[in-house]
Amino acid sequence: MAKAIMKDDMPTLSRRSFLIGSVGTVLVMAFGPLVPAGCSRKALADRQFSPTVWFEMDAEGTTLINIAKAEMGQHVGTALARVVADELGVAWSDVRIGHVDTDPKWGYMITGGSWSVFKSFKQLSQAGAAGRTVLLEAGAKLLDVSPADCVAQDSFVVSGSRKVGYAEIVREGEIDRQFTAEELEALPIKPAADRRLIGKPTKALDIPQKTTGAAVYGIDVERPGMVYGRPLIPPTRYGSSVNGVDDSAAKSIDGYIGYEILEDPSQTVQGWVVAVADNYWSAQKAADAIKVDWSPGPTADVSEEAIWAEGTGLTEDKGSGVLFVDEGDVNAARSAATVTHSATYRTGTALHFTLEPANAVAEYRDGIWHIYSGNQW
Repeated sequence: MAKAIMKDDMPTLSRRSFLIGSVGTVLVMAFGPLVPAGCSRKALADRQFSPTVWFEMDAEGTTLINIAKAEMGQHVGTALARVVADELGVAWSDVRIGHVDTDPKWGYMITGGSWSVFKSFKQLSQAGAAGRTVLLEAGAKLLDVSPADCVAQDSFVVSGSRKVGYAEIVREGEIDRQFTAEELEALPIKPAADRRLIGKPTKALDIPQKTTGAAVYGIDVERPGMVYGRPLIPPTRYGSSVNGVDDSAAKSIDGYIGYEILEDPSQTVQGWVVAVADNYWSAQKAADAIKVDWSPGPTADVSEEAIWAEGTGLTEDKGSGVLFVDEGDVNAARSAATVTHSATYRTGTALHFTLEPANAVAEYRDGIWHIYSGNQW
């Protein structure tokens, strides 16, 4: 399944080119549509971007790198920005990141399976290398030297004892360049020994925003006239039912509206009760005050030990499970072996805690449900 998704849905470079051009006082670098020679600047100005991360450099030399992967506590913006900045030759102090919206132009925006850096590394490295190439050419022209005599380092193009900053190149240079997929593929990527940022200690760029509360999460969404609900979770995942609800203690809470017992035909949220209020904290307090009488489902007595025992039984049952690799005759090899080694690996149940409380906002507007939620896709 994963291979099919990657093949059909992930963008390929063959349908686009890498555009670099001056748009006002900003140098914009982006994967965009294949356009006639000399038209890349207009394509950039019109924001005709095809899927993938793009970045831009302003007249002060600050480079904004847009991040099209979800931030889930792994500081993915910093990781992806390091890839671009290393190849671009920009000083880390000049780098900023921005998390993008969910416009289709950004392409396959899934975050999971440690894909974010793995699937983007080559692409972003080539994009950074293309940007460095253009800056070297423009900087060499301003210095009146050959690009072969220049190096890009810490936001400067350097030739011997002379240098010109990226900011000045953006202000003074007239850049309109397009790289084909073949040209991008041929660009050399820095060997690991020459990298100045990747793999080196740093502080994540998004820590200040997370610390001060400026970072925006799914739970920050607000819509006109919205009410707030906090669920009371039943004792079992499936099969629980509600016998009765006592909300007498919640009625004295300002903003409390009432409660709802969810009747879910899909049987996904069986036995859920939701406390409803006109503000977040009242919904929280009301849920704590409400008493629910539940009949638990049939798995009420299942323990961690019971789950482990079930797993052990499955591993001992040679007829259960799925063969991930099925090559050769394992039974014949094992019977012919003079020495064998067996081991059983066991892990406890783990919760994948989210960076923010699990939440969603549902708005019914013009016959359509609009759902807002922090997610991995």
